[in-house]
Amino acid sequence: MGPDLCPCAHAAALCPASIVFFSFLLSRIVFHDGASQQRTIGVLAIIAGLFLFIAPARNGAGSVLFGDMLFIGSGLMFSAYAVLVRRWHADPVTATAAVVLLSCLPLPVLYLLAPSQIHAAAVGEIIAQIVIQGILAGAAAMFLYTYIVRQQGPQTASLFLPGIPIATVLVGMAVLGETPMMIQFAAIAIMAAGMGLSAIGGRIASKRLGAPAPGGS
Repeated sequence: MGPDLCPCAHAAALCPASIVFFSFLLSRIVFHDGASQQRTIGVLAIIAGLFLFIAPARNGAGSVLFGDMLFIGSGLMFSAYAVLVRRWHADPVTATAAVVLLSCLPLPVLYLLAPSQIHAAAVGEIIAQIVIQGILAGAAAMFLYTYIVRQQGPQTASLFLPGIPIATVLVGMAVLGETPMMIQFAAIAIMAAGMGLSAIGGRIASKRLGAPAPGGS
């Protein structure tokens, strides 16, 4: 529904931005995770860069705002999933299987009641979408994200997601010949700097936690 109400660029930026923000916030609330100054600045830079990325596409329509809120809400739910995976110590395979199976439950109802043009699509196109969206972008991506959350925590895992709009721009330039605006190039640079600063801040925090206390044996 969100892509019908606002530009796709909003989805590519708002979802990662909201996941980064809510993962940072929920981790501090639920697990009382500390954050170094570098990581805090890095997270703020990522969010600023993501909003700067979608700035050229904004038109101020009310429907666009509602679509943006849907994307932000999806980011909140994804962040809550990551926090629960860590809290419950969920196995990546089990968690992925549960998400995939539960997502399939409403399919018969949607097939019967929701308007669809699936009968007009070629069999090869349907199979390609099953592989690309169902297996690669769905189950495989969910498994890898869940595994990273178990290993590194929700905050660190979420820092990789701003790479989505960056990769989208690079692929668009190489495959479609699209040229981003200068403001979007600036946004990409800000996001890359934010991810680097956050990674450095995470390493500094880890070293501090692993360092022996003064005077200790």
